[in-house]
Amino acid sequence: MKIITLIINLFLLFQLIGQSQEAETIVTIDRNKISTEEFIYVYKKNNSSPLPTDIDLLKAELDKFINYKLKVIEAKNRNFDKSEKFIKVFTNYKKQLAEPFLLNTETFEKLSLEAYQRTKYEIRVSHILVKVSEFASPEDTLIAYQKAIHLKSRLIDTESFESVAREASDDPSAVQNGGDLWFVKSFQTPYKFENYIYNGIKNVLSNPLRTKFGYHIIKIVDRRLNPGKFKVAHIVVYTPKNIDEQENKRLKKRIDSLYQQILQGDDFAKLAMKHSDDKGNANNNGELPWFGTGYMSHEFENAAFNLKNNGDISKPVRTQDGWHIIKRIDQQKILEYKQMKDQIKKMILNSDRYKTCEQNLINRFKKENNFSENKELDILYTIVDSTIFERKWILPDFVDLTGVLFKIGNKKYTKYDFAKSLEYHQKNMFPIPVKNYVNQQYKEFKDKIVLEFGTNILSQENKSYKYLVNGFYDGMLFFKIMETEVWEKAKNDTLGMKKFYELNFEKYNKFLSADISVFKYETGIDIRKLNKYFQKYKKQAVSDSLLALKVSKSIKGEFKFENRFIAEEASDNIFDSVISEYHSKNIQHKFIILEKQNALVYLNTSISKTKKTWQSYKTELILDYQNDTNTLWIKDLRLKYNIIINEKALRSCDEIN
Repeated sequence: MKIITLIINLFLLFQLIGQSQEAETIVTIDRNKISTEEFIYVYKKNNSSPLPTDIDLLKAELDKFINYKLKVIEAKNRNFDKSEKFIKVFTNYKKQLAEPFLLNTETFEKLSLEAYQRTKYEIRVSHILVKVSEFASPEDTLIAYQKAIHLKSRLIDTESFESVAREASDDPSAVQNGGDLWFVKSFQTPYKFENYIYNGIKNVLSNPLRTKFGYHIIKIVDRRLNPGKFKVAHIVVYTPKNIDEQENKRLKKRIDSLYQQILQGDDFAKLAMKHSDDKGNANNNGELPWFGTGYMSHEFENAAFNLKNNGDISKPVRTQDGWHIIKRIDQQKILEYKQMKDQIKKMILNSDRYKTCEQNLINRFKKENNFSENKELDILYTIVDSTIFERKWILPDFVDLTGVLFKIGNKKYTKYDFAKSLEYHQKNMFPIPVKNYVNQQYKEFKDKIVLEFGTNILSQENKSYKYLVNGFYDGMLFFKIMETEVWEKAKNDTLGMKKFYELNFEKYNKFLSADISVFKYETGIDIRKLNKYFQKYKKQAVSDSLLALKVSKSIKGEFKFENRFIAEEASDNIFDSVISEYHSKNIQHKFIILEKQNALVYLNTSISKTKKTWQSYKTELILDYQNDTNTLWIKDLRLKYNIIINEKALRSCDEIN
């Protein structure tokens, strides 16, 4: 949810603009009038310093802004904003941007506080599920409900919850766990389910509770404080499946022996490293990653959570994996509300709780905008068939769908509008009764229209939101056209890049280079002797290694060959020293002695400017070519569009800044 942080930052930033005078046009690009307010907003969004008061600097900033808007307008004129992908992404962003402005703060805060209070506790719960689709027909829904009632009656008649769950629950995990979900907490189950378990009575069977999964029979088994997260180390002796009794006794004796060694003072970490069968963590002193409820087996979890102090060690604990000795290292308890508030709010926005806020918002928009409805869907029940579940349904063109379904504000939405939405949003899915499907899709269609209507009004009435939306809209268009006209275009234009390189050859090949051999000598060597013998043996045309060996013997000191390579200025310290000598005209021979570095450098070739191929500078070249392409493109755009600057508005920027 990085987008939410961005929204808040931009919102606060916009407040700096203050209450300005009526928006005045600062620049017109063809028929596009751009206000002084927008110019100042975009500047402040991208700069931490105030808008300059110097008129020349101000004009320079306006020029940058115009270049940006030219690209946005060009992208819009090319219909980049009409693509399905653009519309989908922008609509989603627009909705996210609207949330802080539209949500009922009181409702949202209430949900947030409720969620926090619930995170303090964990509920151990068992359930039996009778699966039924949320789109099921009334007949199928009734059958599922009656089955749930029957299963509850069996439990009342003293059948064990575990046995009925294993036999009849539609939750696949029930076969193994007998319906026991272990300890759960806030946000881990559907909100309706969660409301029941946090408010229900222990060991009392619920009536059939409907969620999107079906009907649940719920039994609250236990409640406890949320222990938070634990950091532990363990020593484990694995016990293979189907182990015989003799081997089991041997392994138990082994874990007991390790436990006794710990009690006698042996170091836990060393024993874990040497004896634990968990080799993945043994080398880390047996330490496991932080974990909370539900991440370990129940036996391991209970043993770890029951250790009260850091350093406490459990007796050997048996799990399905084997025998464990657990050492508590640390515990993270539940944070205070102010520390968890942002995290909880993000979780609400991504959970079914948000539906509560959204439905309140829809109801508000309906009330504020004179919503009226004439829900007559009989004709849709007739023309829609099962092919819609295979994405093959085609809207017949001979059906009269002119009737208005609902109105909001001054807009009307007809049966045809809804039918086209049905046709467009088809998806492969398991068939359900057509009437149920149409009803469900109609509610989604209606709610979406109402939300969009209210959001659009917000963009007209709230300048902060308006500029946020416009900023995202323009930014998406800017990115797309830059990708098309500059970034990808330049990167893939090999011929153009080669030509650009040739025209700017000196810029890239500006450094000196040479093929050099580097030798090192020990401190205290007689430089005159070194000079003499190096010249002598170099004339023999021997290899650099042999040359170094001969010189070393003659001067009776260490002299060794280091490396031979193509050295380039500004990339090698020794060669930079050679270049310094070169520029000061101190080079008398093909070899140079650098006394400060105890080095002798031999020039296998003369020093000259580099002459590399364009591929050698490809990374730098692509960036430069993109910048050049961008500069030329801006010139073309400035010729293509008529630009009129309002000098008076420009000079008055500091008054509303």
